Amino acid sequence: MDYILLLRGVNVGGNRKISMTELKEQLIIQSFENVSSYINSGNLLISSALEKQACIDALQSFFKSHFFELDFVLLDTVQYKKMLELAPSWWGENEEWRHNLAFVLAPYTAEDLRALTAQINSEYEHCKVCGNAIFWSSSFTTHYSKTMWSKLMKQAIYRHLTVRNRNTALKLRELIERN
Repeated sequence: MDYILLLRGVNVGGNRKISMTELKEQLIIQSFENVSSYINSGNLLISSALEKQACIDALQSFFKSHFFELDFVLLDTVQYKKMLELAPSWWGENEEWRHNLAFVLAPYTAEDLRALTAQINSEYEHCKVCGNAIFWSSSFTTHYSKTMWSKLMKQAIYRHLTVRNRNTALKLRELIERN
């Protein structure tokens, strides 16, 4: 099965450094195939004969023994492409806004996201929950401090999200389609 592996919080601000070259080599040694990465922030495409949960278990064990305990999201590529098809029309529309796709890590769920997004002011931002992911666009140049997105890092759920900007999310889809 083909997967997209999204690591949380690696190579950000000089912390939790992982060489993508070394990581790819180690994943191949662990019997993953077709391993490729996009930029240096933990976006990987992998293939495995393992079913999804077995793959998640193997990756958790691998990261803990080879690097450090690491949170990640593993999606099969079909699931990822279908999710992007659900992107709302406003996601990417306003060039002055930031457009992100956030993925929820356990133990949080989509319901936790719904509670959070119920607090937004639609004048300054838009959110759409799709499964355990959320499309989120927010004002950046004006009234940023009024957005829920600006307050997200102070929320408990933030440690349980891995976020990709729209350009990265779309580039990953493009890479999936090329393979």
